[in-house]
Amino acid sequence: MKSWTWNTDQGLFQINVIGPRRVNLLFDNTIIGSYPTPEQAADDCGTGHHAPISEAFDGGSLGVSVSLKDWPVEPKLKH
Repeated sequence: MKSWTWNTDQGLFQINVIGPRRVNLLFDNTIIGSYPTPEQAADDCGTGHHAPISEAFDGGSLGVSVSLKDWPVEPKLKH
C-alpha cells in the first residue's frame, strides 16, 4: 500500500492508504482525518480542513501543498 508524506518544522503529515477507497491523514502518527481519496486528504490538509492539531498551526499554515502530486510517495509494505 502507498503512503505520502509532507515534512514540516512542526512534524510529519502522512496520507496512508488503508483499504479500497479509504485513506487516513495523520500528523505525527495521530489520525486527524479519514477520506475516500488521497487527493481529498491532501487538499484538506493543505487548506487546514482537518481535525485540530494545535491552536498555533494547521496544515495550511505550515505550507503543506493541496496537490497530492507534490507530496513525496513512500512505498508501504504489507505486514
